[in-house]
Amino acid sequence: MKQIILLLSVFLLYSCGHTTEVKKEYNSEAKLNNTPFNSLKKDSTQLKKKKLNHEDIKPVFGYRFQIKGDFDGDGKMETLQEHFYSRRDKKETNKYFTGIDDVWILYDSVHKRDCISYMISNNHKLDTIPVWGFFGPIFLRNEGDLDSDGGDEISYVPSLEQQSSVNSCHILSFKKGKWKELYKFEIREWQLPPLPEAGKTYGLFGMDGNYTVGENDTINQELLKQYNMFPGFITKLRNGKIKVKTFTPLADDTTVIVDLRKLERMAK
Repeated sequence: MKQIILLLSVFLLYSCGHTTEVKKEYNSEAKLNNTPFNSLKKDSTQLKKKKLNHEDIKPVFGYRFQIKGDFDGDGKMETLQEHFYSRRDKKETNKYFTGIDDVWILYDSVHKRDCISYMISNNHKLDTIPVWGFFGPIFLRNEGDLDSDGGDEISYVPSLEQQSSVNSCHILSFKKGKWKELYKFEIREWQLPPLPEAGKTYGLFGMDGNYTVGENDTINQELLKQYNMFPGFITKLRNGKIKVKTFTPLADDTTVIVDLRKLERMAK
């Protein structure tokens, strides 16, 4: 009996001492962070991830590209306007949501709403361009007349349903009444600036889930300025030749000379 009482006394002494040491450790951490010990115990955000507040989830329309150029070579300017459309809801729809930084939840939303992305011209003679991209294009530009046939070419980078930075830039041209892909080359998404009304940024493994609230005009204006300053991937040379900044399996960030007119002859 005496042995049992002795063991219980030792256990109680150890427990009290251990609790004191734990409290000392918390108090030391609290001093470093200028935070009282009691608030450390009560602050659940330090112990577990904050739950998603559905009141914070609001639709963000997302950036829509619009470019101008003489795409059919008739000497008149046309406009190409991006659309992001929900076939389920039968209307133009939002690309993103505030309060959601999990890209897979965003992907699922696009699937459920049966969304498609395309470009429409104010010139009815130009076909609609179905843009290959989950959230539409993340880069789109009028590159001018690259192959010297009189009409402007466009380049675009699609958004992909992935967690990778590997992507491709596509060059399209309007020929004989329809849009045709002339050439595509590999790029990395982290080379691209984030878009306004999304704030989407890119890392080594694709988009990192950072989004800017769509109504924040100050940030959106700065993002648009950065995007407009981006030099792109293509430089026009002459005689239908271009220089592209691409990636290859053996060497990153490689410059390649491409003869577009030669490619067109080979495709016939």
